[in-house]
Amino acid sequence: MSVIKEGENQMKEMRVYCRDCLDGFGELRSSSVDLIVTSPPYNNAAEKYNPIKYGSYYDYKPTREYFDWLRCVFQKAFLVLKDGGRLAINIGSKKNGAIPSHAILGEMLTEVGYSFYTTIIWMKGNSSRNSSFGSYLSPSCPSFVTSHEYVIILHKGKRSIGKGQTDLTKNEFVEWTRGVWTFPGVHSEEHPAPFPITLPYRLIKLLTYPGALVVDPFAGRATTGVAAKMLNRRFIGFDIDGSYVRIGNRNIRTGELK
Repeated sequence: MSVIKEGENQMKEMRVYCRDCLDGFGELRSSSVDLIVTSPPYNNAAEKYNPIKYGSYYDYKPTREYFDWLRCVFQKAFLVLKDGGRLAINIGSKKNGAIPSHAILGEMLTEVGYSFYTTIIWMKGNSSRNSSFGSYLSPSCPSFVTSHEYVIILHKGKRSIGKGQTDLTKNEFVEWTRGVWTFPGVHSEEHPAPFPITLPYRLIKLLTYPGALVVDPFAGRATTGVAAKMLNRRFIGFDIDGSYVRIGNRNIRTGELK
């Protein structure tokens, strides 16, 4: 079955397309996607100690503009999700928790029409390597190290997707349905802000049946695509940077991440 609008060339699966996701979502057929797994830019380029440039995209917008942009992205996403389709967003809070991006985004998306499913706290590991003292040894204005991120999970329409042939094991189900996940982050020469394959692997396996269509609108090095391939799911990704598109498609073909 085609995943794009009638009368257009079929968009091939298991690959990343060089598209702004606002345009890419417009090429997908309405109500065709089972799951969207993504980690959008965190809008960190203005941060004093954490400037990030994603290839051709400089990661800074005024705060209100940033959240309005994400609202537009996930409004488009809402149209292509099936009834019961899920949206899983990995995001961190800005300024050591002073801007709770996950909470702001979650509230906005319920206004769009999504319903909240749950929030997972991802503990990324050892925080002792980081420091954020602020007013050192003083209550004046201490800063807090944020060694965790969030995965907010929402759904469109009904909460249940019904019964199917699952590939989950009992141990996986029991462990992954706990609200705190603990595994380390990763570093990569291919991308300045990758997430570990463990994250999309768990989300895809926990939230879909084999054969489902998974989309990542900010595909980067296609970690979500590699996980989807490993799990016998279909995949389409978008990224605006041609170098990441080439890297992502290579990673999907080889099934490996560097």
